[in-house]
Amino acid sequence: MMAAAGVSMAAAFGLGRWYASAAAALATIALAVLLVHLALDLEGSAVVHAACAARLWPMRERYRALLSDLADGAIDVDAARDRRDLLMNELNGIYEQAPPADEAAYQAAGRAAAIADEGALTDEEINTFLPRSLHKEEKSAPA
Repeated sequence: MMAAAGVSMAAAFGLGRWYASAAAALATIALAVLLVHLALDLEGSAVVHAACAARLWPMRERYRALLSDLADGAIDVDAARDRRDLLMNELNGIYEQAPPADEAAYQAAGRAAAIADEGALTDEEINTFLPRSLHKEEKSAPA
């Protein structure tokens, strides 16, 4: 755009026919880039996905806290079910507003999940991040 503006100014001041041709070519290229940018709307899509992810993370933390409270006995089963139902309704609202994923997104997510599974954490590594009440216990072999 800056180059197109610069050569357009030169052409406007009568510096030669070459500047007019260059201005037309650069303006055409700038228009094509702008149209591709607007058609693909990559930034807008990224912003919408980021907003959805930002809403999902606290949901995940609240669900993890619910499981921890239930395992610690801080709440009874009925209260846990009520909180779970509220979380599920809120999650449904998030998914209703989430952008649709296309086939390419599903394929990319599948490849990423396959790669991530190869480097999965062991139960002992996961236990270091969880409260003791949520640790997975080693099962002893039957005697």
